[in-house]
Amino acid sequence: MSANEICHEAEVTEVRPDSLLVKVVDSSDCGGCALFRFCNGNSELRLEVERKGEDEYCVGDTVRICASARSHISAMTLCILIPLAVLIVSVLICSAFGLEDVWAAAIGLSSVGIWFSGLYLLRHRLTGELLWTIVRG
Repeated sequence: MSANEICHEAEVTEVRPDSLLVKVVDSSDCGGCALFRFCNGNSELRLEVERKGEDEYCVGDTVRICASARSHISAMTLCILIPLAVLIVSVLICSAFGLEDVWAAAIGLSSVGIWFSGLYLLRHRLTGELLWTIVRG
C-alpha cells in the first residue's frame, strides 16, 4: 500500500470465481476525498472487486481494499470536472445564441443529466478504469 492509495476495511459478502462482493465497513480514508459525498451518501457501500492471485476468501472475511490515486483522479474527472465543463459550455453556448437565462439553465442541466445517463449506461465498461485491489485484512 502506497501513500497515494485510498484504502477501506471491507467485509466479504459473496465469493465469485473471479471477483468478490464486499461491503465497506470503514470509511476513515474518505475524509480527504473529493468524492466523499458521492460514495458515502449510501452508508452501506458495496463493491465488486476483481480477485487476483490464489488467495482463498470466505463470506465474512475482513479484507482491505485499496484504490490507486489514478483511479481516484479518473473518478473525480468523470463525476465532477466533466459535468461542470458540460454545464458551463452549454450555458455559454445558449447565452451566445441569445436564449433567456431560464432556457440556458434548463438546457445546461439537461446536458449534465445526459452526461450522467451516459455514465450509467456505460458503467460496466468504466469499471476497468476504477480498479480496487484486495489485501488480506
